[in-house]
Amino acid sequence: MNLIEKLELRRLLSVGIAGVVYQDLNGDNVRQVGETGLGGRTLFRDVNGNGRFDVGEPSAVSDASGAYRLANVPAGTQTVRQIVPDLWKASLPFNYLSIPASGTDVKADWGSAPATFDNVLDPSFADQGRRTIQLPNYSGLIEVKRLSNGQFIGMGTTKLQSTAFVNSYVRRFNADGTPDATFGINGVFTSTRQFTSMALQDDGGIVLGGYVDVTFYSRHALVTRLLPNGSADLSFGTSGEFISDRELYWVERMAVAPDGAIVASCKSDLFRLTPQGQLDTIFNGTGYNSIYQMEAPTRPLAITA
Repeated sequence: MNLIEKLELRRLLSVGIAGVVYQDLNGDNVRQVGETGLGGRTLFRDVNGNGRFDVGEPSAVSDASGAYRLANVPAGTQTVRQIVPDLWKASLPFNYLSIPASGTDVKADWGSAPATFDNVLDPSFADQGRRTIQLPNYSGLIEVKRLSNGQFIGMGTTKLQSTAFVNSYVRRFNADGTPDATFGINGVFTSTRQFTSMALQDDGGIVLGGYVDVTFYSRHALVTRLLPNGSADLSFGTSGEFISDRELYWVERMAVAPDGAIVASCKSDLFRLTPQGQLDTIFNGTGYNSIYQMEAPTRPLAITA
């Protein structure tokens, strides 16, 4: 009598990740009626966590209806990412998914849509939206603004390795990101002042805000102006600059009014200058106004009619 029962040959099905890649028209990361599937989109498991699709990492491509399936996914928490075309924005670039040891596939849908907003790299600019610029000494770029003709103005600081002193610079860049050698002196305006903010005027002038240490314990606000060619406007303020007559730390934000007046915020204070760089005493009777909001400098400063 054979007491050994013959076991059936069974195949254990692995757990996968499956779902649909779709066009997320309203960007809410929830698929709704009318949001069609997208074929030819790649999903991959970011095994090494470097944010890139590397050779050998498991992947799947969505079919014409947008459906996909990543098979043979190990149990545990897995990082999955979607790859979107240029000028598209992913509603959910990546997701951490908890995968069971057995059972049904884990569902994960992926939305994306054509980018129609800021903060998206323009692949037609320089090298796929990026331009690397060699700056002297320990340089840092603080702020960049775009001119109406497509050029850019960049403002930053530079520190000499042998000293503790920090200088400031302003450079103008062409529309393709290359430095404009006609700006300032050899393409750059430099100053021993410390600039922390920048605003542009309609006539092409550049207003720079910063600070001056009047004494070791007393820091005052500074505003100066450059002409469109990158030279200092010595007619602005007093000998080319305005320095507050009270301690205001430094200029955090600036905005230019339609009449050319300049409004600046410093920590918990505002002040207003005339287009010529003089304190506008019509503003609050003194030219200054304390707002007593410690978070105010971190918010954008704008002037509305």
